[in-house]
Amino acid sequence: MRAIIFMGVLLNLALGANLHLNPRLPSLYPKLLRCYRCILETKELGCVLGSDICLTAKGGGCLTTIIHCGSKDEVIVSDCRAKDRLSECSLSLASPVPGLWVSSRCCLEPLCNSPPLRDQTLLQNQDKNTSVVLDFLIPIPTSKITTTHSPTKPLNQPN
Repeated sequence: MRAIIFMGVLLNLALGANLHLNPRLPSLYPKLLRCYRCILETKELGCVLGSDICLTAKGGGCLTTIIHCGSKDEVIVSDCRAKDRLSECSLSLASPVPGLWVSSRCCLEPLCNSPPLRDQTLLQNQDKNTSVVLDFLIPIPTSKITTTHSPTKPLNQPN
């Protein structure tokens, strides 16, 4: 048992960082797509919660969802999506907060949603005037309460 744990630690120290950060290395599991996962990320702080690598079957994709709050503030969520859940790239939810909107993008290459590759891909696509695979920009409508009548007197008072 100790030998197995020791070998696992050695493999993690020797190969772990390079294996996860370099998408050009051959995958140990060729039928799986490796994606970057971060539950909460900002451009200023980087990944704040849940930095990891996730796996999905070939045919799935790597999802990046950017929640825009106003003109500059952004919260980024990165994850894996199975083939049957790629429709979540175009998911739209109503929001009661004015100025909130979401853009989602799925890509199909290993670790293509990791911050260095994600930013590089966006710059290349802006230069070439092309779009990333399954690129969506979805404005989220704000909910507004409107009244169809304006009462002239309070409801509980007698005539």
